[in-house]
Amino acid sequence: EHAPDGPIGGLSGLKFEANGRTLAWHRDPDDMYAFHLTIPSGASTLAVSLEVLAVRDAQPPNDARTSTESLAIILWNQLLL
Repeated sequence: EHAPDGPIGGLSGLKFEANGRTLAWHRDPDDMYAFHLTIPSGASTLAVSLEVLAVRDAQPPNDARTSTESLAIILWNQLLL
């Protein structure tokens, strides 16, 4: 995985924060893997939170990611922005 090509269809709940404030963002109209936001001056960190949908009996490319009450298969490369 050396390019932005993961299963973005399972990504939800995306939130960016800097200096304790939530930042507005929007997705690029041409590149679904690009997100645009303005980071305030003086911010030294950017916090990002997201949710990844994991469902049993999913179809490719989401079929390798699943979870139950007893097991979670987590593909770290699908959790990076």
